[in-house]
Amino acid sequence: MGTTYMSLNLPTPSVTIGPDWATDLNTALTTVDSHDHSSGKGQRIPTTGLNINADLTLNDNGLTSVNGITYKNNTTDHATNITAYAKNGDFYFKDSAGNAVRITSGGALDLSGTGGITGDYTTTSAVAFYTDSVLTYFFQDSNTDPAILSFGTAEVGNGTVSLPSYSFTSDKDTGMYSGGANILNLGTAGTQALTINASQQATFSARATFSAGLTNDTTLTQTGVATFTAAPIFSSVTASQTLEVDGSKQLTSVGITGTGNYVKDTSPTLVTPDLGTPSAGVLTNATGLPLTSGVTGTLPVANGGTGVTTSTGSDNVVLSNTPTLDTPIIATPTINGTISWADKTANYDALSPNTTKGDITAFNGTDNVRVAVGADGQFLKADSTASSGLSYGSVSNTLSVNSLGDAGYTITDADGYDVIIVGKSADMTTGRTVTLPTAADNSNRRITITKGDSAAFDVTIDGEGAEVVGPGGATTLTLSKEGDHATLLCDGTEWRPIAGGLASTSQAGLVSTGTQSFAGEKTFTGDIIIDGGTKPHSNGIRLLRGGDYAAGAKNLLTVATDNTSGFIRMRFTTSRNTSSLQGAKTHEILTYWHSTSKGAVSSTSTSSVGTNTGDPTVAWSSDTLQLTQSSGNGGGSWMLEIDVGWIGGTAPTIDI
Repeated sequence: MGTTYMSLNLPTPSVTIGPDWATDLNTALTTVDSHDHSSGKGQRIPTTGLNINADLTLNDNGLTSVNGITYKNNTTDHATNITAYAKNGDFYFKDSAGNAVRITSGGALDLSGTGGITGDYTTTSAVAFYTDSVLTYFFQDSNTDPAILSFGTAEVGNGTVSLPSYSFTSDKDTGMYSGGANILNLGTAGTQALTINASQQATFSARATFSAGLTNDTTLTQTGVATFTAAPIFSSVTASQTLEVDGSKQLTSVGITGTGNYVKDTSPTLVTPDLGTPSAGVLTNATGLPLTSGVTGTLPVANGGTGVTTSTGSDNVVLSNTPTLDTPIIATPTINGTISWADKTANYDALSPNTTKGDITAFNGTDNVRVAVGADGQFLKADSTASSGLSYGSVSNTLSVNSLGDAGYTITDADGYDVIIVGKSADMTTGRTVTLPTAADNSNRRITITKGDSAAFDVTIDGEGAEVVGPGGATTLTLSKEGDHATLLCDGTEWRPIAGGLASTSQAGLVSTGTQSFAGEKTFTGDIIIDGGTKPHSNGIRLLRGGDYAAGAKNLLTVATDNTSGFIRMRFTTSRNTSSLQGAKTHEILTYWHSTSKGAVSSTSTSSVGTNTGDPTVAWSSDTLQLTQSSGNGGGSWMLEIDVGWIGGTAPTIDI
């Protein structure tokens, strides 16, 4: 029999036999088990059959085909963030920070947070929008024409001549902008056209045309050409005045005197003018000048006068060459040139304040006074404390020395030290730094810095900031061994080593045990030994060398037997030396050594040109690596680049 809601075919008691009974029950139970209220799987649940009494979770799914959502009208804000809800008849949204954002107000959008934008734009086709491609906000009326903006005070940026603060949609580089405080500028085509300053004076940058005339009784300033197509009117100009341009380019009114034509500045003809008292004038071509009246001032000798305003004595005027003076009275003469008096020496001696051999005369600001001779060996020096401004002093042969222990030191402009010794009174326990004073304040000062102990710590000489203290622009120098020292001289810009040395005789003359830079070629006599010491890290040498060679063996490098291990990489180029160059070849050599063995030598000819018979060979001979040039190649030239690296022990000796 079938059930009412799910149409289950159940067995009928006393009718359905055993096997069919079981089959009907299994089928019915299977149908019940698959029942999920979807189509064909049970009866759909109507809304009257639902009683949702808690929040309903949709498992991150959305509502679709929803005709509308009706919200409960709350009187308080919703307690959950990220929630839309209704309160007191308006629509709200609570954001992730718990802020209740009001969206509607009284049947319209709530725009109070935007500054109160209101109006009837919601009922018309007027729009306000922003276009990012032109960085512009647009306000248009219902006809899509630019809308009129009505507001009180508007503030805009100062703008520039190429992008004015006020410009036009189709002409961005024409408009008005600020030229600074209380200065208003107008520009066209990206060029300044008019400036109005704080005194309301207008300055035109080019030609100014006034087609309707000009009425003004103040100053007009024009840097270019002013064209008046109508008559300018100046209310303050009277019949006895005219207009002129003064030296500052200002158009001003001036009074009129005299009659006739206006006078221009090139070759004017003046008819009986009254010049008054001119401040300057040239009368080279003037004639008819009276000398008996109307003459003031003094006529110089060069113009035929005497050059004096009063005279004394009588008779003839005295001229400069061999004059004869009859019983003249000479007061206190100023003598220029040679005194021809025979007793000039006696006259000078009578006036000299000097009394002792070696005395000199000095001016003390008022008189010439005696400066007594100093003792033997003294030198004369300027001395503002002496009455004559000069005094004698002794030369000091004593150097000012600052002997330090386990400490660094910063040299000052005024400490007066000539020598700084670090590690003198106590051995260093760590590296110490001696900082030089500012070069600009110590021009011509000389300072010597010495490492005074045998401790395995360096003394670093450092310039102030990035000031140069060594060759090649070095900003530091290093003293590593007892007795290492450097003497530096300041030229006002940087410190330069002028003398120094290291305790190792094989490095005598170098100032730093760090990296050495040499400009141009340097010739070393004897072996070049670079001591890697016993520091627990790798040491290395890179050397470039070139020259001529002949057939036979040549020692390249000798390693010490106490070296733990090391490697050698060489790259060298050889060329055959014949009556005409026949070829050149580049070779690559790689080998290694250990304190108890020497490695195999790998030799590769990496490239060659021309004919270059006979390859050189490189092989170990005891502790020495030798280069042997085959006799088939004859003599030639070579350029060698060698890289050596080792750990521990004593540095290899470069033999080339």
